[in-house]
Amino acid sequence: MSFAPTRLRRRHFLARAAITATITATATATAAVSGIAAIARAATPTPTPTPTGAKLKSMVPTLSKAAVGYIDIPHGGEVCGACIWFKPPSPGSTTSHCHLVAGPISAGGWCQAWMQRSAAA
Repeated sequence: MSFAPTRLRRRHFLARAAITATITATATATAAVSGIAAIARAATPTPTPTPTGAKLKSMVPTLSKAAVGYIDIPHGGEVCGACIWFKPPSPGSTTSHCHLVAGPISAGGWCQAWMQRSAAA
């Protein structure tokens, strides 16, 4: 028997190279897509509930009276006592506060952050 080397023809070489390149590209793309999907799953934040009511008000930073233009007198019919940010005096206290304004305020005062409290609040 003669073991003469078989001559690889150019046409067969190019066909095998194209098939090998296609298989390699497909495997690489599959790995990339699955890797991207894994990264996306890991990077997806866990939804947190939206704070409402008192929790939301406690998250608001306190501002100085000057920053919100606070005055101790009403502005038209708008008074702190009818504002969504108003905190009435605690039991045993006569001092009112605000969720936005630092320090004691007057229920008859007003500031630029004034927002009408809803009838249900």
